[in-house]
Amino acid sequence: MKKVLFILLAFSSNAFPSDYDICYVAGYFAGADQDYYLDLAVKEAVEISVMGTPLCSSAWIEAKDTGEYVSKNGEYRNKSDKRIAFLAFKYKDSIINLTTKTERTSPRTLPNYEKGELAGSLGFNAMTIDAYYETCYSKGIVTNNNFNGVNKLIKEKWGIDYSKITNEQKKRTGRNFKQEAHTLIKKAVEKNGGCNTGKMKAWFKNIQTIYEKNLDKFHAS
Repeated sequence: MKKVLFILLAFSSNAFPSDYDICYVAGYFAGADQDYYLDLAVKEAVEISVMGTPLCSSAWIEAKDTGEYVSKNGEYRNKSDKRIAFLAFKYKDSIINLTTKTERTSPRTLPNYEKGELAGSLGFNAMTIDAYYETCYSKGIVTNNNFNGVNKLIKEKWGIDYSKITNEQKKRTGRNFKQEAHTLIKKAVEKNGGCNTGKMKAWFKNIQTIYEKNLDKFHAS
């Protein structure tokens, strides 16, 4: 993580036109409950001495609201939501790319919390992809092909049973991750005008790209 943070700081002037954009990024991940990326963003904000300033705090509050809404509903309310989410997605993508490149040249064992983060991302991405095909192409027939496959990989390599974890979370919090994935797809289809529109295909391609990059990171670990 330190190596990734160092690389990001070295290029921060190129990645963020405004120093306070990192505050929006951190706030978004705080709202979206993505602690791994939140931790990196906060460390960068501290390093460039903007953390805790009035402007940064204001940006954080606005972005946290966006992160909460977008992660729950899978859509934007306005241009501000879209701009903030774009900053967060761009930052997250840069982390994944840098981490993948680093691991290809210097393989390392992921700490447990990173394994948990990656397993969670892979599991939900797989559920979302399955939900897309079930909604748009298999007439509602449940397959779970991608989820079953990635759950098997994670269990064999790390001993993490994501299926068991989601069931325990459902009992504990009432959240149903599979249902959330279907809701996300349903809203995306409605917003983008159907399953086969260009906008929907572009939206789904982004999900697939994130999934593939997470798989690369998983296999490189």
